[in-house]
Amino acid sequence: MNTKNLCRYIVLLFSTLFLIHTNVWAEQDGCDGPLGQGALCTGQIASADREEYTQLLEEAYSRLWSLISNETTAPEMDKRILSSFESFHEAWKKYHVEECALTGALSMGASIWQSTYSVRCEATVLYERFEKMNAALKCMEHTEKINRAYDGTVCLYPLLILSRQIFEPQAR
Repeated sequence: MNTKNLCRYIVLLFSTLFLIHTNVWAEQDGCDGPLGQGALCTGQIASADREEYTQLLEEAYSRLWSLISNETTAPEMDKRILSSFESFHEAWKKYHVEECALTGALSMGASIWQSTYSVRCEATVLYERFEKMNAALKCMEHTEKINRAYDGTVCLYPLLILSRQIFEPQAR
């Protein structure tokens, strides 16, 4: 087998594996059409998931924000914590979209699949963020109101991304 035929064989092999992989993913989501329809259907399901998880995340954030920013429920909460928490949430919403756009592009799939991977990434990341935000909310709700300004800050550490391992306090 010469080099040219070997290259064609390898390309054919990888193309076949890619089609099998994408069709399995599409079938798992209930999409059983040809490649274009599978990507479109899978993308629509991912988009619906993304919208649902965005709403859940924002609801959890709003509830947590109302707990930590209210003088009655969190007396003496440091204003710098409040300002940073709010800015961090807004920055995270922009960051995850860009990271997922890169993830989709790095998939090297057809354009429609790159978009689908990007949206699926966003849905997955939003869900994971919602889980962390909801855990922080539950933690804060279980912290006595009088102690939220100090002990409650431990609840917010799991929301950190890069610096969490450096600065997260040890369990008491």
